Amino acid sequence: AKLREIVSVTDFGATGDGATNDTAYVQAAINTGAKLVKFPAGTYMIDATGLTGFSDQIWQGDGFASTIKLSANPSGDFIAFGSRSRVVLDGLTIDWNNKTAAGNYASISVSTGTDIHIRNCRIINIGKFGIAINGCARFWITNNYIHKLTAANTQNQAILVSSAAGASNFGVIQGNYCYNSAIDLDCYATRVTENTIDTFKFGGGITTEQSATCYGLIIANNQITGGTGTDVNSTVCPGIENWAYGTVISGNTIYLNGGTGIDQGGQRCVVTGNIIFNNGQTTNSPAITTRYGSATYNGSESVIANNRCFDTSGAGGTQTYGYSDENSSPSYVALSGNSFKGNKTGAMNPAATVFSFAGPILEGSASWNPGTITNGSVATTTVSVAGAVLGDAVVVSFNQDIQGVRLVGYVSASNTVSLRLENNTGGSVTISSGTVYARVHKLRFSADF
Repeated sequence: AKLREIVSVTDFGATGDGATNDTAYVQAAINTGAKLVKFPAGTYMIDATGLTGFSDQIWQGDGFASTIKLSANPSGDFIAFGSRSRVVLDGLTIDWNNKTAAGNYASISVSTGTDIHIRNCRIINIGKFGIAINGCARFWITNNYIHKLTAANTQNQAILVSSAAGASNFGVIQGNYCYNSAIDLDCYATRVTENTIDTFKFGGGITTEQSATCYGLIIANNQITGGTGTDVNSTVCPGIENWAYGTVISGNTIYLNGGTGIDQGGQRCVVTGNIIFNNGQTTNSPAITTRYGSATYNGSESVIANNRCFDTSGAGGTQTYGYSDENSSPSYVALSGNSFKGNKTGAMNPAATVFSFAGPILEGSASWNPGTITNGSVATTTVSVAGAVLGDAVVVSFNQDIQGVRLVGYVSASNTVSLRLENNTGGSVTISSGTVYARVHKLRFSADF
């Protein structure tokens, strides 16, 4: 019993020679209930029955040199941890071997478990699902490479988090590289960070579901590219499709996808600090769209701030607007500090009823000695503000007491703000030398918004 706290599958007859059916031998090692099951370097061929794991068990490979490979079309999930908890898979290659399955099976599945760790693994040649988490609490999916041989427009996900067996929550999905397949989530209180989703044809690169158990996510610092075409649900692949309310979408880089960069359909969300460019490759689309699916699932009362959205080809590109509304139904969407300059059609296409806008801000200053200004007279000067154009709004100030004299400013030419001190006080006023400041605001109607 002491020796079996740590076992090797080779202790039970597994050869790892890439030819022998090692299913019974590997399962025998697992069935000992050992805390640590080691897979020495080799390729362990597993038949259609797959493998079933235990709770309180670590499966550890010898880096990527340890491969568990499916040898026949499976009759269920390849590696299944049904109702298991405190499970770790580390340093293994799981090869679905591009086999065909009759059902919705996964390379690795865990349902109704807690404390699940899948890390540092290669999950390759997947079928419909790479990793499927269903009704689990406290799960970590980190630093894996998940690969589908060919992207498909029918249902498939590199990582699927589901609530079919109960709510999934308190997860971390971090540092994974998903190739030819993407991520789909129905969970809450989960962080999805620093993943790369590269090439996919079904759904969004990261999709959150319209579900009562999907909310309060953090989707941050991911790189999403290569979503192409239209899938079987008539979805033109966006970078992120979010319906989860109370979600933060921050710091993502999203580019060269078939549809919109971010489809934002979750209420009371924050979309901030993302770089979104050259999307709309299949159907010309905006960088960010506020969606309205229903009274429950829509982007109302969200904040969209400090994003940079552009098309490198400008009017000749495919990304139509930096921001657009799907229709006039969303409300109280606040836009602030975004830069939507350089898209195909224009900066923005707002249709909803209530917005607050704040565009890019430019600033400049200059020394000025107005001297004495008699009643009814004016004193003028200019401040250089790079990027200012006619039609921009201007706010000006002076660091001296202007004694009731009116100070106004306006853009008089490109890169130039003109200032006037207008004396209507009834007497002469002498104003000391100081510094005048000009702040230029881009309006939402501006091409430079």
